Amino acid sequence: MDTRLSDLTLAQFRDAVASNRPTPGGGAVCATCASFGLGLVVMALEITKKHRTEPAERAPIDAALARARPLLAQLGDAADGDVRAFQRYMDALKRLRSEATPEAERARTEASVAAIESPLTIAGAAVHALEVARDATGLSTVHLLSDVCAGAELLCAAAVGVLQTVEMNLRGLDDEAASAAYRARRDRLARMARVEADAVRARADAHLAAHGT
Repeated sequence: MDTRLSDLTLAQFRDAVASNRPTPGGGAVCATCASFGLGLVVMALEITKKHRTEPAERAPIDAALARARPLLAQLGDAADGDVRAFQRYMDALKRLRSEATPEAERARTEASVAAIESPLTIAGAAVHALEVARDATGLSTVHLLSDVCAGAELLCAAAVGVLQTVEMNLRGLDDEAASAAYRARRDRLARMARVEADAVRARADAHLAAHGT
């Protein structure tokens, strides 16, 4: 699609997903969900910051926000990037069906790599966002921990969900060594997402217990 996903209303985005077109698909949806999850974490940090008057209290919050803001932008761009990567892959397959040439085969391989890298990149950004969420549990006011935890759950689900597309896209790759390396990256990112989400929940529980909640 030609329109940036971020320019759509939520209803338009939802309806575009729930259509008979293949894009926006799982990658774009997961990237968007991850951005909303991180958005909740950022909200918790920003509200907490408003109630902190001492520079020493605000400094670590500012540091966490400085890490979070670029990730928000990256995830937004990644949603559109995933749509482009999928379209490039479909175009390469169509070309290969019409002309079985070395050039068309090479284009198919390159498009396959791009379609594999896209979900891995989204998952990697989501994992980094989960690290921010983990730190946010110790920075946010206790009343906002539910938002941090909700954001972390969205980030984890988005990371694990988007990695489901890797195996499908590996079908376009003939290099077994490269395929094995991509599967290893996929599995490592999925583990990291779950570990970070568990850490967020554990730290939030400890924070709540310390405040007698």
